[in-house]
Amino acid sequence: MGNTNEPESREPIEPIIEPTIEELFYKSEFHRGEQLEQRLQQLTDSGETDGFYGREFMVASREIQKIFKRDPCPLTPEVIKKLGLNLYGEKKPTIQYTRFYLKKRKIIKSGQQGKTTQKDDNIGDETIQLPPSSPNAWKPSRQKIVKIVSDEEAVMRDTCQNVRALLNKVTPTTKRLFIDTFLSYNISSNKKLLTEVVEIVLKKAFADPIYCDLYVQICQAKAAQEMLLTKKSLLKDSILTSIEENFQARKVDPKIISSINREPDLEKREKMKLVENQKFKEKRFGLMTCIGYLYFYYLLDKLQVRVYIRETLKSIAPRRLNENQRRGIIKGNVNQQEVFYGLHLLEFVGKRLDSDYKHVFLTDLFKQIKKEEHGLSNKNLFKFMKLVDLREDNWKQRGLYRLRPRTIDDIRKEIIEEAKLLKAQARAKAEGSKLVICLPPSSPNAWKPLRQRVVQNVPDEEAAIRNMCGNVRALLNKVTPTTKGYFIDEFLSYEISSTPKLLTAVVGVVLEKAVSDQMYCNLYVQICQAKVAQEMRLSKKSLLEDAISAKVTQVFRSSRRRKSKKQAEIRKENDSTKQKENGSMDTQKLQETRFGLVTFIGELYLNHSMEKEQITGCLWELLKSVRSRENQKRPIKKDNVSQTEVFYGLHLLEMVGKLMDKEYKYPFSNRFLKLLKASENALSNKNRFKLMELVDLKERRWRPQVSIHLKPKTIGEIREEMEKKKKYIAQKQEKKSVKSVWMTILHLPDVSSSTSS
Repeated sequence: MGNTNEPESREPIEPIIEPTIEELFYKSEFHRGEQLEQRLQQLTDSGETDGFYGREFMVASREIQKIFKRDPCPLTPEVIKKLGLNLYGEKKPTIQYTRFYLKKRKIIKSGQQGKTTQKDDNIGDETIQLPPSSPNAWKPSRQKIVKIVSDEEAVMRDTCQNVRALLNKVTPTTKRLFIDTFLSYNISSNKKLLTEVVEIVLKKAFADPIYCDLYVQICQAKAAQEMLLTKKSLLKDSILTSIEENFQARKVDPKIISSINREPDLEKREKMKLVENQKFKEKRFGLMTCIGYLYFYYLLDKLQVRVYIRETLKSIAPRRLNENQRRGIIKGNVNQQEVFYGLHLLEFVGKRLDSDYKHVFLTDLFKQIKKEEHGLSNKNLFKFMKLVDLREDNWKQRGLYRLRPRTIDDIRKEIIEEAKLLKAQARAKAEGSKLVICLPPSSPNAWKPLRQRVVQNVPDEEAAIRNMCGNVRALLNKVTPTTKGYFIDEFLSYEISSTPKLLTAVVGVVLEKAVSDQMYCNLYVQICQAKVAQEMRLSKKSLLEDAISAKVTQVFRSSRRRKSKKQAEIRKENDSTKQKENGSMDTQKLQETRFGLVTFIGELYLNHSMEKEQITGCLWELLKSVRSRENQKRPIKKDNVSQTEVFYGLHLLEMVGKLMDKEYKYPFSNRFLKLLKASENALSNKNRFKLMELVDLKERRWRPQVSIHLKPKTIGEIREEMEKKKKYIAQKQEKKSVKSVWMTILHLPDVSSSTSS
């Protein structure tokens, strides 16, 4: 018998490992894919398709497309898990890529608070090596590895970098600080370093002519430091040498042109040439500006500047004339671009040259250019005229001439001066005096319009009339609602009623301006009304008012059937289409003139400068085409009605209807409205709608439906309207919801009554 107390020997039980979701998904999809592939193979082998795709074949292929939207992954779930990837959207630690190896960083928090330890693990105990970068790959300058660099070259590189950064940061306010920094650099110790620094400074000055003043001042300070130490400035000599080299290069570099000519594409080649030419022009302009500032800060001699000016202007003002030039300079032989650069340089250095050469050099030069000014282009001719005017004004620049950058203090000073001027004007207006602002006198060679040019053999009376009309026209061109009071005072100072001829001319100017600008017609009438009131106070009679009423009446009667002066020229045109276009444009201008005249008449009546009998006569004259001699017994035909005149009458009635009803002490406008309603069928659609608007306006007691419908709205006003509308809608909805709640409460059945029932 065996020992019953010994335990029976059993094999160890292995723990049951349940598969993960990823493994189950992978197995199920893999099994499903195998089944579908077998099904497709069976369908193709059995020959059921017969050259066509059957329904079962299409269903099976569609199922495969749904499941396998991308290529099957050859890796097992364990390898995918080790790589830190997940196909089911769970967040996994990110993988950081270094230059050569792909590593996964795991941050393990230690027990101590605020400390972390980093542990690097290679993936699967193997490093995945990326392809090495190319030896010619781009790198920033600070990351470029220089194999063998001497200390001298390193210092040179750092100095050039510091100079470039200094020139990029300098401003008028920080100028002193950067000058001290530049003085600390020992740039003259090495010839190569000095050449590079000068090249950097000049390249920056040519590219930014506005800040060229600052760059030259920095160089001047350094040159002065060298002169104090060694009585010789290597920086100054290097700058002048580089300036001379750049000045002699008057064309684009031939190497650049040859590289452009290698381009096979013709269009691209032309574009590249245009770009290079534009760059060269900008560089040349910056060079001339730099030469001017170098001379201004005494880094350049007057003889050198004189040579530069003569060299640029030699095509229009040569030193010695050859045989062809003695006959006369031809415009095609003049280098207009170089002439422009020379005139630009003269504008900079003219004042100093006049003082250095005692006005001799520029006088001879300007005389020589004046003789050959026919060879200049329009641009250069205006530039030369500006220079002549500038010299006559003692080289005082007009207006806002800013080639130099301005500091914030300069702008603040200008604002303070403007505020002082406004206060002085307000004080003078309160005291009743007039502030006179003295402007610099205009040059005798300044451009003038035809009406202001001096004409020979003109009597003094006509000259005075011409000047007065010019002043009145300028006043009407400048007047605005805000400056109305100032220009009224100026108009009152004119003596326009001294002669009948002058008065007629001034009235013609006012009427012409009012007819062309209907929007500002009210301002012109107010100016005339102030002058009328002044004359009434002095002599109890206004010649201006009589002249205006006579002129308006004359033009009103003659402009209805007036034909344009261009009608004869239009009829001579052979092309029928062009003749129609010109004729329609001319009639449009005549209609606009008539409309402006009617508006002016309405404004005169509204400002009490015209009697009610006159305005009534104008209305009857405009609406006479709808009046029948037989007391409306015979119907009016639509073709016999002048629709444009009726429209002008309706427009005038809309303007003056309210005031007419007040002055006649009964609705006088009803007579016109009744007349128009009786002949409504003969009116055009435009006039019919205008009549309907007038009737509605009369019923509202001449109050416009929208008071500011003619004023433009800003974006801010539109946004405010939208916000108000939103608030209104929200309040309305809130009221509705409260009302519905109360209605439900009121209509609820009583609980006690329902239970008792």
